[in-house]
Amino acid sequence: MNTLKKIGIVAAFACMCGAAMPADAQIYVKIRPPRPHVTVKVRPVRPNPTAVWIEDDWRPGNGRYDYNGGRWETPPRRGMTWRPGQWKNTPRRGYVWVPGKWVSKRYY
Repeated sequence: MNTLKKIGIVAAFACMCGAAMPADAQIYVKIRPPRPHVTVKVRPVRPNPTAVWIEDDWRPGNGRYDYNGGRWETPPRRGMTWRPGQWKNTPRRGYVWVPGKWVSKRYY
């Protein structure tokens, strides 16, 4: 019984610590990073007829944002449309990138 009690206490502590830490830490910047200047933008061949071209995309990593440009993506199911990502200005902390996502056409 003593071993079960210890396991329960350790499990409860682990759950509390996990809930206190956010899964995705947000990166805030005071000035939005500029889009890299590209004179010629080459779009790769469409991989399939239903693929949709996704424009600008920024990925957080190592305390900064990296520009990924565009990419082809296939909708998860019929009736979905891509809501583009955008920079959101927070009053106190600066800008944060809100990634794009697939949404139902009814709600877009």
